[in-house]
This record gives sequence, C-alpha cells and structure tokens, in this order.
Amino acid sequence: MEWSVMTLRLPRAVAIPLAVHGAFFTLVIFGFLPREAVLYETIALILWAAWTNPRNSVVFFAASIPLFIAVPLTADFDNFNQWRVLALVIAVRWFLQTQSWRSVWSAIRAWIARPLAQPIASALVILAILSVVSIIPAQNDAAAIRRIVYFVNAFLVPWVAFFLARTDRPWRRTLMAGVSWSAVIIVVAAFVQLASTYMMDIYAFMRVWGEQIQFRQFGAFWSYIVVDLGNTWFAYYGAQLSLRVFSLFPDSHSFPLYLILALGPLIALSLAPITQRARDGASMRQLLRTRATLAVAWVPFALLAMILSGTRGIWAASLGLVVVLIAAGFRMRLIGVVPWRRRIWQYLGWIMVTYVLLFAVAWPIFVSPQFLLSKGDWGILGNRFRSIIDFGETSNSQRIAIWSSTVQSIAEHPIIGIGIGNFPTVLRQDVILAKAGSSAHNVWLHVAAELGVFALVAFAVLWIAALRSAWHLLMSGEGDEAVLGGWLVLAIPWAAAYLLTDAALFDERALLMFGIIIALVRAADPRTT
Repeated sequence: MEWSVMTLRLPRAVAIPLAVHGAFFTLVIFGFLPREAVLYETIALILWAAWTNPRNSVVFFAASIPLFIAVPLTADFDNFNQWRVLALVIAVRWFLQTQSWRSVWSAIRAWIARPLAQPIASALVILAILSVVSIIPAQNDAAAIRRIVYFVNAFLVPWVAFFLARTDRPWRRTLMAGVSWSAVIIVVAAFVQLASTYMMDIYAFMRVWGEQIQFRQFGAFWSYIVVDLGNTWFAYYGAQLSLRVFSLFPDSHSFPLYLILALGPLIALSLAPITQRARDGASMRQLLRTRATLAVAWVPFALLAMILSGTRGIWAASLGLVVVLIAAGFRMRLIGVVPWRRRIWQYLGWIMVTYVLLFAVAWPIFVSPQFLLSKGDWGILGNRFRSIIDFGETSNSQRIAIWSSTVQSIAEHPIIGIGIGNFPTVLRQDVILAKAGSSAHNVWLHVAAELGVFALVAFAVLWIAALRSAWHLLMSGEGDEAVLGGWLVLAIPWAAAYLLTDAALFDERALLMFGIIIALVRAADPRTT
C-alpha cells in the first residue's frame, strides 16, 4: 500500500504566522537578531491576535508553545514570556464576541445546576478558591499572588479552546494539528541539540546552550541558574558524561512530559488510514501492514527523544502501562466494545512495544563519545536503570529527604497548606528558589503542602475526570478522536505516575499543553457535546 501524502495541515491564516514566528525565534536564539527585537515581534503578535479569528490564534498558540520567548523589558526584568500577554489578548478577543458571553453564561448555569456532573470544572473552581485562601498562611504574600496570576494566565487559552472545540468538530482536528506541530518542533530541536554534543566539548556546550540559547529564551536569571546553580542536562557516572536531551525546554524533566501529552494528537492524525481500515473490519495483522500518513515518521523519533531525556521517572512510570493495556483490553472485551475500537487499542499497544524496543537504539547513543570524550564503560544506560532503585544514590536520597519534610509540613498544615508559591519555605529556603527547581519533587505532595489535603483531592479528581473523558472518547468518539482518547488513556496514568517523582507539570510549557489537552479531550467527550 502506498504512503498517504496527508500531512498535519494548518489553515494558511495559521501556517504563515507560525512559519514567520518560527524563523524569528531561530534568528533570535542563535544571535542573528538582537533580543530587543522580541518586544517588537510581541507587539506584532498582539495586533495579529486582536485582529484575527480566535480559532486561528488558539491554534497558533498551541503550535507555538515551545517557540514563545522572554521579552527583555528592562535589564532587571527580562523574563516576561510572550505567551503571557498573548493568552490575555486571545481570551479578551474571544470574550468580546456576543456568542461567547452566551456560551460562558450557559456553562456557568449548567455548572451551578449540576456541579457534580462537571468534575473538571468543579475541581478547577475548588483549586482556585483554595489558592486564594492559601494566601492567608503564606510567608510571602507577593509570591502567592504571582503564582495565582500565573495559573489563571496559563488556563486562559485552554478555556477558550474548550468553548470553541465543544461545538466544532472540524476545528478540533485543526487544533490537534497545531498541537502536533509543537511536538514536531521540539523533536527536531532535540536531535539538533543531540548532534551538537558531537561537535563541541562540555564547556562550549554550556556556553552555547546555557549562556546564549537559554539566555535568549528565558532571560538572564534562568541562564544564571542553569550555568551557576545547577541543571538536569547531564547524566554522570564517574568520568563518563552523557546528554540528557532537553530540547527547547529549561530542563530534561518537563520536555518528556510535554511529549507524552502532545503525542496524542500527532498519533491520532497520523493513523487516519489505519483507523479507517479498522472501521472497515481489517484484522490486526492487516492493520500492522497498513501504512499511516507520512507524519507517523515523527512518532518513533518522539519516543526516542523521550528516552534520551534520561528521565528515570518517565522510564519507571511506563512500566505500569502494561497493566493499563491489559486491564483496558480485558474491559473492552468484557463489555462488548465493537471490534474496530479494540483493534485501535491493540495498535496503540504496539506503539508502546516500539517505545520499549527503542531503548536498544538509545543505548549506543548514551554510550557514544559525546562532548569529544571517549567512554570506557558501555554500561552507562544500565547503571542509570539500576539507579532507579538505588536509594543511596544522591538524587534518590535527596528526594526521599524532601518527601519526608513535605509530609511533615502537610501534617502540620493539613487544611490550607503553607501558601501557594511558598513551597521553598518547607525546606527552609528562600521563595525565589522556586524558579531554580525548589519543589517537593512530587506534584501530589507539592499541591497538598501548598494548598492542603482538600486541594489534593480536587487535583486528583481533575486527573480522574480527564481519564474518564479519554475513556469515553475511546469508547464513543469517531475516527481520530477515538485514537486520541485511546492514547490519553495511556498518557494520563503515565504522566500521573511520573509526577510522583517530579513537579515538572508546573513548568509553563508543560502546564499550557496539559491545559489544552484537558480542554480538547473534555470538549470532544460525547457526554459534553
């Protein structure tokens, strides 16, 4: 069968601005344009978002998440990211439309009438209320208020995306294409970054990626943190050194989390011919011999990039997916799900088999002579695997100590926590170190410590409700949306388990993608529309 030429198509009104923005981003981060030009491009983006249809600006936003860059407003305030103001403009532009008022008011009335029927909305409302209440015990009120503003800002575009997507199925596909492009962008950047390790030593690498590229992306303070205070970019074993791929992200923890979420739309659109053959009654063997669209070529590269991030939590969390695959498959057969949906689920299982097999490709890359250094021990990847259960290993022992302190803080402040944005005080650190990664290294404990146990329950409800929507989408969705739901039935538990060892969700890029994916799956859920 011939390869389909179908691509991840975007409307011209989105594709052209995205291409221009991508070119501008590349010229800035490599120093061909001064950082001061970012301010003028941001003004241009604001004017464009205020003028164009919100459907175009939301898709552009989703595709551009990895490409948003810090605006150097002053010498002391150069980390204000473009997405912050663009999200506000998109939300205001959409809200000023007459039908938008009606949609919002209708949704509010429906929620008031039956709050339990809309668990995601209810969970978000409870988290918002508890966040405001948590200002009371916060040692640093300003940090708490800034954190609340940050979260509100981050959920503006997902909020708009939900209202647009729930009544417009063709546009949902366009939004999925936008998310897919963001995944393609960071995968390309990941392998460019990997290639750079064979062309320069570690000192040159830090100069290029820490002092130049990340400085231009995120500002002087972040550059100082990764260069002088520490980063997650390398795996060390004695004299051996390997890159932990982080692409265009600040660290190697948020990068794979973003990919776990963004891969859903990419896989769903890529498997369109396979989904159609499954619906026509093809067997599993026939599906495996059916060629998807050319866009599917990005999927194994994305899975390999996730492995090359060297994030042990991602590796360990993926082990539980075996149980999810078996349990969901058994459940589908038990309740008599139509065969083509079971075939799609089985096909997703084969994608996870591919993920496991790609560790064999990652192994020689890990042990290759990066940074112009030879490596005498080919067991570096095995050593990193074994370190997952080595509680005496530095990273693991530090995590355990942090978890212990966090649990103690939760016991002392169980109702409203110690204040949103104030977690460093649990470790007797300055609040400013939150930006340097001072967290509970467990998003569930982090939420409970800052906001209290009721917030933890609401946060868990949010994830469970998203998982239920993904399951209903797999069971009742049409075509590519059923595939999206199937992937998210895997991805949501994968991400939730990974976040037992990290708080990477609070990185702005990962949080934005999380919000958009939650909005997309909830809007597509047949029970919603």
